[in-house]
Amino acid sequence: MGDYTRFKFSAHLKPDAPKEVIEAIQLLLSEDDDNTPTYPTHPFFQDSRRTLVLMGGSAYFDTPEPPIFEEKDGAWYLSCHSSLKNYDDTIEKFCDWIGQYVGESDGAIVGEREFEYADDATMLMLSRGRLLDIDPSQQRSE
Repeated sequence: MGDYTRFKFSAHLKPDAPKEVIEAIQLLLSEDDDNTPTYPTHPFFQDSRRTLVLMGGSAYFDTPEPPIFEEKDGAWYLSCHSSLKNYDDTIEKFCDWIGQYVGESDGAIVGEREFEYADDATMLMLSRGRLLDIDPSQQRSE
């Protein structure tokens, strides 16, 4: 269990996303996560590797873009490209938490995850406020 997973995510949040969601993302990106910040109640925020989802890097996967979190036209936009050891399903916990706040249309592809030994990346699709995996074998047949 020491293998890397590349993670990409890019989406607008809903215009009515709660202030605590915006503040939690800002804290995750501040790199000042060691001072016991107050986060929302969700298993993702109990994970010690939570900041790596947005900013993790490794020698295995190239992650050239820094994370972006900015407000434009009344909605926040979050984009990240990271690489981390996905101990305890940290990426899946993030997707479970953030999905309900994503403001894209149902069916939108908002990210992908690629395990070090996988042949293909698994795309992440928004469906009814949840981020669902699209099986790589289904991606090839489309």
